Amino acid sequence: MGLRNALRALTGAVGVDGTQVFYRAVAQPQIDRSTFQVEGLVMRDAQHVYFPPGGQPQLSVLEGADPLTFRYLLSETENPWQWAKDAHRLYYQNTVLEDADRENFEIVQEDGRWFARDRHGSFFMGRRER
Repeated sequence: MGLRNALRALTGAVGVDGTQVFYRAVAQPQIDRSTFQVEGLVMRDAQHVYFPPGGQPQLSVLEGADPLTFRYLLSETENPWQWAKDAHRLYYQNTVLEDADRENFEIVQEDGRWFARDRHGSFFMGRRER
């Protein structure tokens, strides 16, 4: 096997060789290997942000997410994969929070429960509570 095809681990579940990205040892042909990178929990290429869809071997595209500005809002040890944002939207578990106010959105933990709020009310598990 040539050096170009040697597999290199980026995380415990993500690896690359000279031409492909792998997730849980399954090739991910939808990803542009030449621009793919992993920063913390964020997996992205020049065009898309990717996330692992509950036990599936193929990474999914987070539709509409801006790969340049996308980031998770909490640390990996606090609440990974839950709350995120990019330059235009807020997300909960890879779903856009359509009516969230970006200007005063905050994440709060009370009594062991994580939720978010803005000036219009709160969100629990990605749904607006009124």
